[in-house]
Amino acid sequence: MKYLYLFISYFNIMDLPGPIHDILVVFLGSFLILGGLGVVLLTNPIYFAFSLGLVLVCISLFYILLNSYFVATAQLLICGSHKCLNYIFCYVHEWFRIFQ
Repeated sequence: MKYLYLFISYFNIMDLPGPIHDILVVFLGSFLILGGLGVVLLTNPIYFAFSLGLVLVCISLFYILLNSYFVATAQLLICGSHKCLNYIFCYVHEWFRIFQ
């Protein structure tokens, strides 16, 4: 976790000029909204989990834009991996249980 934190903190994104920062915020916000719609509207659980992963990655990139590198790293490592992978593995386990 220490090396991922150092890697993310190497890119100091808040030093960007104002218009580029605004474009990144709009770009990430649009992906955040699309991912949220995917979480709500998609019926396939695998696509649902990938949309949830997109939302969690966009939230962590927003934290990077705010210079909160530790929170972004924790968001990616803890929340993203736990929620998405747990949901996918539970779905696959249920699928194998049904077809045995």
